[in-house]
Amino acid sequence: MEQGRCRWHLDNWAAWMRGYCPTRGYPSRAAGLRTGGAVYGDDFEALVAQADRRCAQAVDAVVSELPIFEQKALQVRHLALEWRYIMLDLEQVYDHAVVMVGLGLDVRGIA
Repeated sequence: MEQGRCRWHLDNWAAWMRGYCPTRGYPSRAAGLRTGGAVYGDDFEALVAQADRRCAQAVDAVVSELPIFEQKALQVRHLALEWRYIMLDLEQVYDHAVVMVGLGLDVRGIA
């Protein structure tokens, strides 16, 4: 996956992480009735938002499989956390983490 697209996925993941609240429970909409290939009850924006959420969840799964210092590098750059690994260069760790996220998304079929 190219770097620009991977960074888009990371920005999407960061926006999802900032808005994610596990205590909210169920989705705000019902699944709806789908027959004959037509989609009822969903407009284009809702479908795009749903696809973005699914991509963010895939990125979250990939990030959770990375070594902890790579997870933290992504969180520092995208979620404004503090870098506490003084002996490691943040930029090198972050660049490697981005490559690994791109590979993980490729494996999962996320473009």
